[in-house]
Amino acid sequence: MLYILPMLLAATISVTAAEVCLIPPVSNIFKHETAARLANFTAIGGETSCPVQTTLFLAKDGQNLIAEFLCQDSDGEAIDMIIEDGESFEPGNLESVAIVLGLDDAASESLAFGGYDGAYGKKAAVRHYYEFHCSRAGHLYRRYNETPLPIPGFTAEVTRAAGRWAARLVIPLASAGIDAQAKTALHFNAFRFYRMNMYGWHLPAFGGYAAMPFRPLHFLSPAEADKATQETLFQVETPKESVPEAKYFHYYPLKQVFAARIAGGSGLAELRVEGGQAKTARLLSGHILNLEVPCPLAPGAKAKAQVFLDGQVIGTAEGQGCAKPSWADTKAGKEYVDGRVPYPFVPPILDGKKLKLLATEWEFADSALPTGAAAKGGRIISAPIRIEAMDDGHMLPIHPLEKLIPVGDGAIEFRSGEGRGIEIRTHVDFDGLATIRFRLQGIEMEELDSLQIRIPLAKGLARKLIRASSQELFTVGTGTMTKNATSGWLGSLDRGLAFDFQGTAFLSNANGLQIKIEKTPEGTSEIYFNLISSKGEGKGHNGVFQFYLLPTPVRNDNIPLLMDNMRLWFENWSDYQGYPDLAKIPQAKAKAAEEHAENRRFYVYFSSVLAEDAPGCAPLAAELFAPPKRTWYRRAYNPGKDVPCHVICFRQSAGDLILDGAEKLATEADIDGVYLDGPAFTFECHNPSHLCDDALSIQWEGDWNSGRVSGQRAFLKRLRGIFDSRGHKFPLWVHNGGGLSFVTLSLCDYYFDGEQLSRYRKGYLLEPEKLLYNYSGHPFGFRGIFLPQLYFRSGNDNRFALPWSLPHGIESSGHGKLQKYVTGWWQRTDAVFHPYWEKDNNVILKNDVKDALVSWWQGDNEILLVASHLRYTGAQNLRLDLSSFAKPLVARCLNAPEDFVFADGLLSFTVPEGDMRLFLLSAKTPPMETETAFIPQRWDISGGTGEGGEYPLRLQSKLHAPEAYISRNLPETYELDIRLRHSGRLKIAVGSLVALLDGPWRFRGFDEFIGGQTENVAPRFNETTALRICRFADGQILLEYDGHVLFAGHQEMPGPLKISTWAGDTLDFNLVKLAGNPTPFHMSARRHPVP
Repeated sequence: MLYILPMLLAATISVTAAEVCLIPPVSNIFKHETAARLANFTAIGGETSCPVQTTLFLAKDGQNLIAEFLCQDSDGEAIDMIIEDGESFEPGNLESVAIVLGLDDAASESLAFGGYDGAYGKKAAVRHYYEFHCSRAGHLYRRYNETPLPIPGFTAEVTRAAGRWAARLVIPLASAGIDAQAKTALHFNAFRFYRMNMYGWHLPAFGGYAAMPFRPLHFLSPAEADKATQETLFQVETPKESVPEAKYFHYYPLKQVFAARIAGGSGLAELRVEGGQAKTARLLSGHILNLEVPCPLAPGAKAKAQVFLDGQVIGTAEGQGCAKPSWADTKAGKEYVDGRVPYPFVPPILDGKKLKLLATEWEFADSALPTGAAAKGGRIISAPIRIEAMDDGHMLPIHPLEKLIPVGDGAIEFRSGEGRGIEIRTHVDFDGLATIRFRLQGIEMEELDSLQIRIPLAKGLARKLIRASSQELFTVGTGTMTKNATSGWLGSLDRGLAFDFQGTAFLSNANGLQIKIEKTPEGTSEIYFNLISSKGEGKGHNGVFQFYLLPTPVRNDNIPLLMDNMRLWFENWSDYQGYPDLAKIPQAKAKAAEEHAENRRFYVYFSSVLAEDAPGCAPLAAELFAPPKRTWYRRAYNPGKDVPCHVICFRQSAGDLILDGAEKLATEADIDGVYLDGPAFTFECHNPSHLCDDALSIQWEGDWNSGRVSGQRAFLKRLRGIFDSRGHKFPLWVHNGGGLSFVTLSLCDYYFDGEQLSRYRKGYLLEPEKLLYNYSGHPFGFRGIFLPQLYFRSGNDNRFALPWSLPHGIESSGHGKLQKYVTGWWQRTDAVFHPYWEKDNNVILKNDVKDALVSWWQGDNEILLVASHLRYTGAQNLRLDLSSFAKPLVARCLNAPEDFVFADGLLSFTVPEGDMRLFLLSAKTPPMETETAFIPQRWDISGGTGEGGEYPLRLQSKLHAPEAYISRNLPETYELDIRLRHSGRLKIAVGSLVALLDGPWRFRGFDEFIGGQTENVAPRFNETTALRICRFADGQILLEYDGHVLFAGHQEMPGPLKISTWAGDTLDFNLVKLAGNPTPFHMSARRHPVP
């Protein structure tokens, strides 16, 4: 039986912390008295201790590290969650402890990303580290650089008693790649996971952009054993109440008020303007109070105000009036807040007891609380939502549904009756978000015993939990999972439920039990939100609460691919970071026109921060910036390089600034949308004039479009509306730096993330489950785009990101011919996606390779297949049975041409660790029948007329419109002769190869030093011109214009032919001959580069 420390009161625990972990050897047997002792386990930031005591004893026994955790545990004999075989789980998924061992010197790298503290500056990352996790229930697992490994590689013994448990881990140093005799620098950390919260021995920061923290580790010799690290416990005083202060006490000139956020202490608070108005309110201990007093000031006029608490001055502020800028109180997009509905959404329709949305539906009966929810033909909420408020052992009644109130075309409000008990108002928006506001009437809040929201979920739904971060994915096993208040999403790949809160919702003790998920062995589950857990916690609260529920996926339309179909004018488009620089409208207009001529969309960048030197910013700084002050970026470009940039609040005047600028850019520059670097996330703001501070109570008669969540959604609805009113269907492309706020992402089209993976070492294998759930967008309805910061090579070559993105049917940012070919294939009208996570009887894996991800696309006569291997299990040999396909196939590997065998319908190949194999399988077809006449039905034509005279086709383009074109998919080998007559602009595209005539000839998609050469050819306008294109079996391609070579060289992958014109020009077309199997040509020798 392991020795366990007696129970201690965590509120009175502190320790003396060590800077280095010095571990002694074991002399005869492992003893606490001679081992190193660690006892300082804190939450991220290092200031808050774990609420239950954790002590760790460490010693080295030969080639093993012995680590014994003694854990106080207020859960007592609680039943642990059972994780099913084959399911992975994150640290914190279970009550557990962990040892982390790192080796090699830490490498210091520069991070130039904004986003939040720790996302900018230097990082010191240990290159190789291993985690050894042991749960309270005895689950063991090991991770390398935060990626699961197939075997634990260590042993552990766990013992449990009432209110405590212990775990002794025996870790072979070889399981961390450590040679105990080598002179390698070693690094150490240890963790306790308690109620889904992480507590570490050394935890200044972690997650997002912040790398795993470490302290040095040294193994002592027997002679040095008395130097072993010994952290000692001591008692500290109970923290005293903070000193009262008036924070963010300023004059807010646009709102024309003095406002202050008062915290600390209690008593009668007053905000008084000298010679003007005053306002008083009572401040309760432990609460926040906002006071606001009107004070209209003409430009240049000044005023002074003070805040008093029980007659004592606790704050003074001076203010000066200023001229109102033209963008203030803009009406841009305002009709979309409650009225108009943007694409692709539809107005909510009430059909009996069902409220139907675009892709989801809610059910209501006799209450204003929903009784069910569904998506994709399956249930999400399986029984009525319950709000249970207990008063002296009696449950408060819920008033029945009384009336429905349409809110424009975009929302419906369900209202209950009024009186003693629970009054409810549920507001359902066009994207399916239900904002549920309820009020407790006829009861003193401090007398309430408990207050709980219970949501029964459909069988099989609760499989994964995402906790507001793209790197946090938890498996929900059988049993009970608990955690503190947070936003998140709970569900499966098919459907799920996102949740969030606004205002002071959770009054219960933050002891890890505020949210509870219970799952039965039969697969049914229920989620509990424990707002009040004991009498007295509701003291001083106004009894009004607000929470959000969003069934997913929220949409079912086809969101088009983006990366090769758009151009982005990045953050340096504006001379002031985050500022709508309207002086650049002429340049933006010219760039947009250029992209539209190429049939591409044009986006402009906006950020969650604003440069402090932005025009007009200085007198409005208190109004624009969101306290607490967060300088999350410094300008990276001139003009203004290194200017500090601070977080702004989009729910008030800063939102008006951006909306006004976006409307002018959309109207005057014809941009198609915006890239939002942060503005789609619901960052906190304590500005007392904004009223979006979650420390404030919800107002019963307040509107539905203010506050941290609802105010951010109102901004995004208006922004989307600006572009929707101009016919742009996919205008919002967002990046949140790893943050997932589903209740706002539902209003966006593209979710772009992966930048925070830069905190890992090169070679980190992101778990496929995380990419599928947290990055791809498949469970939610928006389109994910992978930002592979960690996987880029020179020139942002995205080749090494494709093993992650391609099997999931999403794009990666960056550049590469391989992705361009694949995404071109995806956009074919005949391509049908068969992802690896759906059952498939056509592609059968014949050998037992659990880690293979095989997805494929079915075309009319072709199959594109990708097989990825993203686990640390070494190279994998795969054998795929493709015999179910009726037509005989010819296989070609696009990224490793010689590394496969295809015979008798069986495809055999090897996939290296962290890589993929991409195959094109084509039906064997008879030789191509020669065509000597133009047959329109065999071509895809846009903008065609019959007015070409002796030509059977004329393409007539229009100004400020997409290009006019003729295109066709051609076999791998062909010889094509065409007669053209073009009035001006001309583009000839063969797959990724492009010859563009708009001024001088320009060429894209090839490198003249890698198998290609060109000649300068004079264009022939309004004259009959011969165009000849040949593609040969060895991949060589020849493009001739008027008898002269435009391009001759090697094409990596075949692609469709597209000939086009634009901007009012015409193009006459006729086919002379199209035949297969051309005669190969000899390309002349090149002089450069010199071998």
